[in-house]
Amino acid sequence: MQGPGADAVDRWCETPLAQLGRLRSAPRGGNGRRWRTTSVDDLVSLIDVESTGGGPDDPAAADDEPDFVVTFGDELAHGYGDEVVATLGLVRQTPGVRSAEHVDREVIAGWGQPDLRALEDRLRGWWGTRLSEEQ
Repeated sequence: MQGPGADAVDRWCETPLAQLGRLRSAPRGGNGRRWRTTSVDDLVSLIDVESTGGGPDDPAAADDEPDFVVTFGDELAHGYGDEVVATLGLVRQTPGVRSAEHVDREVIAGWGQPDLRALEDRLRGWWGTRLSEEQ
C-alpha cells in the first residue's frame, strides 16, 4: 500500500485483531488450488466487516488509521484472490466510505463511516452469488 496512511495501516495490520482475521480458517488445500468447504454459506461466513474502534468521535485515533476492516478467511483469500481484489471496488462504492485499500491478502482497510452491517451483508451476498455460479 502507498499513501499517507500506509504506515499506520501496516502497523494496525500487525495487531492481534488483524492476525485473528488472517487465522479465521485453516487452509485445507494446496498447490494453488481453490479449497472447498461443505457449502457456499461456509465460505461466505469467512467474510467479516469490523470497526477498528477509531472514527471521528475518537480523539485518540490517528487520521491515517482505518475506521474499519474487511477480513477474509484463508480459504477465500488464498483460493479466490481475484475476487478479493474485486471486492475492493464494492467497498469503495459503498455509501459512507471515503476510501479503501487492499493492504494484505486477507485485509481491506477502509476509512469513513458506512453502515458496517449493511456492508457485510452486501459483500456476503455478492460473494454468495459469485461462488454459487462457480459451482
